[in-house]
Order: sequence, then structure tokens, then C-alpha cells
Amino acid sequence: MKRYRITYKELNEEHYPLESRLTILDVYDAEIDEGFVGVWIDDSHKDAAPDMAINANLVYKIERIVEEKK
Repeated sequence: MKRYRITYKELNEEHYPLESRLTILDVYDAEIDEGFVGVWIDDSHKDAAPDMAINANLVYKIERIVEEKK
């Protein structure tokens, strides 16, 4: 179950600032710490390091995903 949707700017390091794009990533958990957003892709992290870290300056928004109850 994904709980957060993160929209961030993904840079092409070879052609920056000419090439960049907005990327949307659905993740299980996210934590903001010391200028970075750490993300865990699935629920198996149990105190492990994040699967990915994104520079907080590149993050546009973090949304909580609300599942519809059936």
C-alpha cells in the first residue's frame, strides 16, 4: 500500500540546466531530514536506510494518498 505521492524535479546531470523533468513517485514512507527527503519504496524498511534520498530543494509537493473504502 503506497501512502505518499512525491512530485519532484529530476535533473539530467549531463545537460543541466537545459534538461529536467517533473517526476511523480508513489512511496510507502517519507521522512524529511537535514535538507533531504528520504523515501522507502515498500514497507520492509524496519529502521533501514532509505531506498532513495531526494534533495528537498527539488521537491515540489508531498501528498498523502487516501484510499477509498469499499
